[in-house]
Amino acid sequence: MKTPFKNNTLHLGIAEKGKILTLDGNYPLALHYFREAIRLCSEGEGADVFFQHYSQCVMEVLEHMSAYDEVLDYCDKVVHHLDVKVQSDFSNKLLASTLERAGIQCLYLGDVDSARVYFDSAQKRIGKGRLPITDRLLFWLIRGYAITKKQIVDLQKKNGYFVIDKSKLRPDIAIDLPSHNAPF
Repeated sequence: MKTPFKNNTLHLGIAEKGKILTLDGNYPLALHYFREAIRLCSEGEGADVFFQHYSQCVMEVLEHMSAYDEVLDYCDKVVHHLDVKVQSDFSNKLLASTLERAGIQCLYLGDVDSARVYFDSAQKRIGKGRLPITDRLLFWLIRGYAITKKQIVDLQKKNGYFVIDKSKLRPDIAIDLPSHNAPF
């Protein structure tokens, strides 16, 4: 069923509010907003692009919550979803960045061998030099270096890993969910 809102764009404002909540550190409520945005966008035009972006937002929030196993599950679903689609430069880049995200979660969980497999797959899919975090972490893993969480976060910040960024916020379009839709 299509949403009754003009141009089916209500999800944009809801997702924007989710981004604001994320930057405020209210991760559980941000997740609720992103999941509602995903539900709404799946009913309208351009659903794939919005689904992919909002999925990245969900994974980012879960990563901030240290819910690494959940992020890995999400990554596996996104990888499966993208693998069955027609391949394009955009989907290959998204797939590689999702593999990178999965590798990072494995490092956080202490599973160096799986991390290396994910990073290697990401690099093979898109080529060296296109994912600097993958390139650096794979380089370190191949040489047997110990990698700290701080080193990972520093690489993420330096290379624009996070899609939720204060400089890209549009608070003017943010929409609060009705109170009857609140998770708490």
